Amino acid sequence: MNRWILILVSFFALSACGGQLNSAKNATCGNGIREVGELCDDLDVGLESCQSQGFLSGTLECSLDCQSYVTTDCESCGNDLLDFGEICDGPALNSETCQTQGFDAGTLLCRQDCAAFVTSQCIKTGDGWLELGAGSEHSCGVWMDGSVWCWGGGEQGQLGDGVEGSSEVPVQVKLNESSINLGVGWMHSCVVTADGFSHCWGDGDMGQLGDGFMGISASPVSVISPPPGAKVASGAGHSCLLDQSAQVWCWGLNEDGQLGDNTLVDAVEPVSVVGLSNAIDVTVGRDHSCALMFDGKVHCWGSNSRGQLGNGVEGFSARFERVPEMPPADKVHAGDRFTCALSQGSGEVWCWGRGEDGQLGDGEFGDGGESPRKVKNLVSMQTIAVGQNHACAVDVAGKVWCWGDNRDGQLGDENPAPASFPIQILNFDGVTALALGDAHSCAQRVDGSAWCWGSNDGYQLGVGLQDIKVVTPYRVIDPL
Repeated sequence: MNRWILILVSFFALSACGGQLNSAKNATCGNGIREVGELCDDLDVGLESCQSQGFLSGTLECSLDCQSYVTTDCESCGNDLLDFGEICDGPALNSETCQTQGFDAGTLLCRQDCAAFVTSQCIKTGDGWLELGAGSEHSCGVWMDGSVWCWGGGEQGQLGDGVEGSSEVPVQVKLNESSINLGVGWMHSCVVTADGFSHCWGDGDMGQLGDGFMGISASPVSVISPPPGAKVASGAGHSCLLDQSAQVWCWGLNEDGQLGDNTLVDAVEPVSVVGLSNAIDVTVGRDHSCALMFDGKVHCWGSNSRGQLGNGVEGFSARFERVPEMPPADKVHAGDRFTCALSQGSGEVWCWGRGEDGQLGDGEFGDGGESPRKVKNLVSMQTIAVGQNHACAVDVAGKVWCWGDNRDGQLGDENPAPASFPIQILNFDGVTALALGDAHSCAQRVDGSAWCWGSNDGYQLGVGLQDIKVVTPYRVIDPL
């Protein structure tokens, strides 16, 4: 009995002296300590978290009055559910499709930050030209029925019509299946057909046709045993394929590691790019390759003789290297020892690598672009393309801006001097896509028509005439 009296006396004595937790009356909101009467205080949220509030990650905070949680810094992107402020989230596309985005077929994806759609696997099957590609002295396009047509220089069989000869007008490539993607290289071309198979034709002396042999083929040959393809890209002596499971495969010349298989051994059939996954696009330059990843990162591999890998260091790499200073990108294109990318959101263009013709677009002539440099005066660009030593971009109004080498009029400007910053092609708009070659450029317009300009010494403009250069866009003759 006496013991219980002692306990009760002690309890009331402690209460009188303030020995318990602060009550609601004297709690101090904002001191970072959760006290009686407070749900939370600053970052002290007890056992609660963003996850317990239904989010994927982030930092849960407290309101200014300490009576509610603040979820502003909580992240829901990545939970495959469409949450407030998100355009999409994984498979949750808010009923959007390739068709609602202006395409005719394909698979619509969501960007990793949930802020935009990715249309790289969407295709058009409407009127006119669906896709264009440009090489050294030839060009190709996919017509509205899925047939492929090429024109220009064909001495190496690069027109794919079974003849080693040139043509000033489009001739049909001998394919049995309709094509969904086209990759035009210096003197060879490749396609992915509707059945997922890949085919190449033209110069194959370095194994770049992927058929297990080295040599010219004036008709398409099947690439040996790659997985079903989504996109193909062709360079000078090698080619690469993005398959439908987001892996990348390359074949052909590998003296600078441009196949990405961690060797310098040439390959006459596809080899896997070691360790690379979750890619959504692939591009091939003269002796290097790059891939755009699902999260917007850009990875490159191969020759780095002029800084074209963008990793800020010297030396080739036979394994992919991240371009560390490149902001998250929507598109990437590789040229002759330089590379350009289009950034997400802002639509700014960044280039790195070789720059003596002004092809980095930063107002300077000369190399030193081992890391990305912002192209001057370009924002809100919709797409880009890169040629041998020049580059172009399309703005929101469908107008074309080009920079770099212009000795053959490939910038669409009468002044043959190179331009170290973008210049607009006058009286030419409605452009939706670009394809740039050695010294010529081509564009696809909203009506499905194709237009080309620049060097035409090999009939690569497809306008039915030969001239040394054409500085004004001319319409390509439609297939017969």
